[in-house]
Amino acid sequence: LDTQGKYAESKALQDKALEMRLRTVGSGHDSVAVSLLNQGGTCHEQGNDVEALAKMEQALSIVRANHPERCSLEGRILGSIGSVYTEQGKHEDALPMFKKAHRIFLKTVGPDTLEVSQALHN
Repeated sequence: LDTQGKYAESKALQDKALEMRLRTVGSGHDSVAVSLLNQGGTCHEQGNDVEALAKMEQALSIVRANHPERCSLEGRILGSIGSVYTEQGKHEDALPMFKKAHRIFLKTVGPDTLEVSQALHN
């Protein structure tokens, strides 16, 4: 729906998905982090980067609490945060996010993967 520009409809469905996940698995579950990441992406597409970054940071906190040894979801979130910073022209803030994402992907999924390739591209 986001790619079709149907942001209000997308946000409503994402809010419903988040509510369901909160009820069924609790606030500290990775699936809640994924919902928050998706909401952050929609906020960013709508130009609301403050809310987008807040949701992404909340997702990052959940994942870091669940996976102190790092996981690929953390890399995805860091890459998304870096992309928001890049589009804001905040390259000095974006670069550390992309570097962290790259290191996490190398550790969690290996060197010859799409995730690592995308992190290098950023």
